[in-house]
Amino acid sequence: MRAIWHQAFWGNNMTVRIGICGGGGRMGRMLAQVGHAREGVVIAAGIEQPGSELLGRDLGELAGLGPLGVLIGDDRAALFAASDVVVDWSAGVDTIFNMIRGADPQPSANTTHCGSKLSLYDAGRSSYGSSGHSAGAVIEVGVEKIIIASTDGSVAIGRVKAAGGKKIGAAEWAESVDLKVGDILGN
Repeated sequence: MRAIWHQAFWGNNMTVRIGICGGGGRMGRMLAQVGHAREGVVIAAGIEQPGSELLGRDLGELAGLGPLGVLIGDDRAALFAASDVVVDWSAGVDTIFNMIRGADPQPSANTTHCGSKLSLYDAGRSSYGSSGHSAGAVIEVGVEKIIIASTDGSVAIGRVKAAGGKKIGAAEWAESVDLKVGDILGN
């Protein structure tokens, strides 16, 4: 799985393809409804845990929108491939840094924390490296930023937006969710 960033431009209009982790759950259905109602947004993919009774069901029908032709699957790689600006922490630090920077402020680069979408903003290269840390591991929770490992370095994140929330400082968010060094994003 590689970090992927696809944008389709037609004139001045940009279409953003979204993929929804937990697409069959309450929050996933709400995200599908909100996304479907927005101009320029296409529901591209939805996933659930392997073995879920919702696998194979149409995401639009689950969300009360009627059929969208988007079937709930369990393949994270397919979700990442179908969606815009999804962060794969196993990509190199330059790829991750450029992806987050290039998607800031819209459509935003996204990862997950405890199964929920987390949008990332104000990225910077970090001097910490990644030695001894798994890709996506939190290396430091600082006063203003959090530092996340990739396979060949690390990235500092200045602001985040949790699903349903507002953009806030990454350190403030980290404190609110009790983020600890060693926690993994994107799993």
